[in-house]
Amino acid sequence: WHGSPFRCAFCIANKLGFKYRPVDNAMEESEYIAKLKIKEIFFEDMTFGLPRANVEKFCNEIKKRNLKLSWTCFSRVDVADYGLLSLMKEAGCHTVIFAVESGNDMILEKYNKDIDKNKAIAAFKNCRKLGLKTVATFILGLPVVTIQHPMNVSCELIKDCENCFLSNLIPQDLSGKISLLLSNDELRNTLSAAARNSIRKYGWNTITGQNE
Repeated sequence: WHGSPFRCAFCIANKLGFKYRPVDNAMEESEYIAKLKIKEIFFEDMTFGLPRANVEKFCNEIKKRNLKLSWTCFSRVDVADYGLLSLMKEAGCHTVIFAVESGNDMILEKYNKDIDKNKAIAAFKNCRKLGLKTVATFILGLPVVTIQHPMNVSCELIKDCENCFLSNLIPQDLSGKISLLLSNDELRNTLSAAARNSIRKYGWNTITGQNE
């Protein structure tokens, strides 16, 4: 899969056209990967879940052929509904990365994201019910919002060096912090535990209430 059929104003993917491989072709490669005893796959499709019929066929074929593959993918909160997520889980998916971008509906509308925070909430709830792990990606620094901006509802979850690392958009800072986390198991485990504890304190209603 390549490109995107959506219209997000900040993204180049929708300028590339939306192309996808035939399911039989993708299955042929998946079977080859399984024969190599590779157990983990990261599908880098920008929106795993489209076209839906193809993805359903792909997941059903993985199940039918009993390929013991474990995998992660990118998707959208308005594409991966409970039924599709359930099928993905049965086919070996363990983690879904959602491009949420912002917790503020004004920002989402301004940048043509075509979702709202309630759709994001529903998608993450569905994943929790199914036992799927989730990752949310956010854009910090859009013209109308920065991490310090009072309308950035996601900033309430972030405490630099306590439950995450904040990085400046320069290679040296980003690579340095990634290297530090990869080389320091104790620090990585501490930050991971702190992040989970921090997230448990918050619900969207709480966060948005603090920023109204």
